[in-house]
Amino acid sequence: MAGRAAWHGARPNYLHEAGDEIAIGIQIETLEAFGTIPGIAALPEVDMLFFGPADLSASLGYPGQARHPVVNRAIDQAIARIRACGKAPGILWVLFLGFAWLPVAFALSLMSNQRGALNPRTFAGPLA
Repeated sequence: MAGRAAWHGARPNYLHEAGDEIAIGIQIETLEAFGTIPGIAALPEVDMLFFGPADLSASLGYPGQARHPVVNRAIDQAIARIRACGKAPGILWVLFLGFAWLPVAFALSLMSNQRGALNPRTFAGPLA
């Protein structure tokens, strides 16, 4: 196997080890889904529950206001519920407090978009 997950061939035992390394995350984006957090978290296969604040804000009646106080309170309450169930909370957003993880691709995208600010000698074009 020479795909990205196998580090392009650098992990010869990848197919035998992958099952032990897979994490399953469930995205919670609606008020209805918030009510199912304990049931979802009770599933032994689920490692984390995470939020998409933009879609959640629309579900809560505040479209386009992902940082509205009502949305923030709902997320804060959900963080507590997820942690009480022994699972990791996560988010598809930056600068929210209380989360155990951010998606790696998201974090890499943030760093990539700021590469000019990090090292102006290596980037001369506009930030995407």
